[in-house]
Amino acid sequence: MGQAFKVNEKFFNSREKAESHMKSNKIDPTGLEEVSLLDYQIVRKGRVVVLSSAVHHQRHAPCLVLVQVDKQNIPFRLTVTPVDNAFLPRRDVLPFDMFINLGGANPGSDADRAALVAAGYSLEDLYELFSDWFEKCSLGVSAIQEPRLFLPMYTTMAQYESMKELHIDEFFTHPIRVMESIMAFTNDVSWMQGKEVEFGKDSYTQFAVKCRHEIDRSDKGPLRLDKLARAYNYHLLTR
Repeated sequence: MGQAFKVNEKFFNSREKAESHMKSNKIDPTGLEEVSLLDYQIVRKGRVVVLSSAVHHQRHAPCLVLVQVDKQNIPFRLTVTPVDNAFLPRRDVLPFDMFINLGGANPGSDADRAALVAAGYSLEDLYELFSDWFEKCSLGVSAIQEPRLFLPMYTTMAQYESMKELHIDEFFTHPIRVMESIMAFTNDVSWMQGKEVEFGKDSYTQFAVKCRHEIDRSDKGPLRLDKLARAYNYHLLTR
């Protein structure tokens, strides 16, 4: 939760800017009011702005997807985090997080290898469990009574290709979002406007750092996607 400073219905990001405005306009200092902002609110041009994503116009529900693979690109863990239209993680349903044993996968960390051996599910189990979880998400139907699906955001196109191996496509739309494309597009816009290019690496962890949500090496699965969702929320509000 952030803070803003209100002077005669005009909002400022900092106390210094608010006090400067009052001094320039000879406003009584007692007119300064400190206001709490929600996670999805920012101050822009003197107003509090609330983010509302356009994904609802596509009749589907956004989510973030992370497929962890080994060095041979064999998937061994799937995480799906449903988000709201502000791209903040939903709190009414837990993320889907599962180790999948497709045979031959060799995760890089000891913890991941142990988890795969202890709790690795087959593709058949994955489909059944994901289907049950999808129902719990209660995506509902669109205005024209179409069953709503997940509109996924992947970190890279390689993640999207890995997802195909898990055979749960029917729960997701074909229009997708890819973080590496979003970063590239943002760089293009910044360059065309004569601004400094923001993202110098093709990495969603670097994207998160730039957007004030650093992802630690120990952050895996749902925690990693939670931070990435919040970073993307910040990016949408401030770009």
